[in-house]
Amino acid sequence: MDEAIRAKDTKALKDLASAYSTFAKQADLEGMINETKTDDITTVAELYDYMEKNGFQFTFFDNNPRDEVDRTIQDMQEYTRKLVLESTGLGTLLEEMARTRIQNAEQDLTNQAAEKMSLDDLMNFSADDMEVDTEADDEAINEDFSEDKDDPGFDIIMKEEDIDESSNE
Repeated sequence: MDEAIRAKDTKALKDLASAYSTFAKQADLEGMINETKTDDITTVAELYDYMEKNGFQFTFFDNNPRDEVDRTIQDMQEYTRKLVLESTGLGTLLEEMARTRIQNAEQDLTNQAAEKMSLDDLMNFSADDMEVDTEADDEAINEDFSEDKDDPGFDIIMKEEDIDESSNE
């Protein structure tokens, strides 16, 4: 059949395909294939399939070059990045696009905030319009805020070199 395909002989290919089909039916090749199928793992593909079905997560490329192919891919990516950013002048264009995108996002956030509270609301704002939480005021009023010169209220951690130098002074 391969020779008939190479020779582009369609008549011979048709005859050979018909003969193969007849042979496969008479030999019950399909039945033999079905009989050999078992629950045993016989190929690497079946092993991977079994492992994935049972929850095993395969680790894939982690951007660390492991062999020559990985280093080649990394070199090609770096070359393409340099080609796009440096050689063609697209670097400034891409930076401008990124800046514009950030400005648009900021403008969208500003518009959303303006929808929640208008400029008129801000201009007419009065402290009386809001409730103020005064629950913790009593604790703050009674707290002693005087400074104690002997105890700074925190620990000073010094390196050994600093301690040696300060003792020499």
